[in-house]
Amino acid sequence: MAEAGANVSALEDKKQAFRIAVLPNGKLLVAGSDQYGTAYGIMELSRLIGVSPWKWWADVTPEKKETFELPAGYETLQSPSVEYRGIFINDEDWGLMPWSCQMYEPSDERGHIGPATHARIFELLLRLRANTYWPAMHECSLPFFLTEGNREVAKKFGIYIGSSHCEPMACNAAGEWSRRGEGEYDYVNNSSAVYRFWEDRVKEVA
Repeated sequence: MAEAGANVSALEDKKQAFRIAVLPNGKLLVAGSDQYGTAYGIMELSRLIGVSPWKWWADVTPEKKETFELPAGYETLQSPSVEYRGIFINDEDWGLMPWSCQMYEPSDERGHIGPATHARIFELLLRLRANTYWPAMHECSLPFFLTEGNREVAKKFGIYIGSSHCEPMACNAAGEWSRRGEGEYDYVNNSSAVYRFWEDRVKEVA
């Protein structure tokens, strides 16, 4: 038998939506329209308790509480107005890349920004209700898809990987062409190789 007030029909046909409600019997309902909505709902509850999305990156220590209570009848229904929301990593040369490969997850591989670093970034994105990430793409960095573990951690956190105008089809040409391209990166004079370079990645991550 369904709990009184536990109707989740308002979530139908919505993407990444959640409902938090205190039911008449005092139980707490956290429901999502999909896996994203469920995660956002749980992390919204975390935020209400006092945990900042920036708890790790900016050392925001949650205030200690002896108790926490939502009022009787409390309810919130939330869903995003933009389907893909996120950030891109820019100028990683001066901050994220050296910190990642030298301090947080030391690596002998030049330009390594690995899965441990990305797990921290992706948790922040989810806590901020973002779902999209454009990885670092300067020549100094090992490309995202050529770094072991990065793809798997993006899948674990449900993060969509995109790319900017200068990285067609999620291909980091600056860092990848020398490793898996043929000839010059020139679509006018080397279209078949460039097309294959793009097509291989799209098939790989489809």
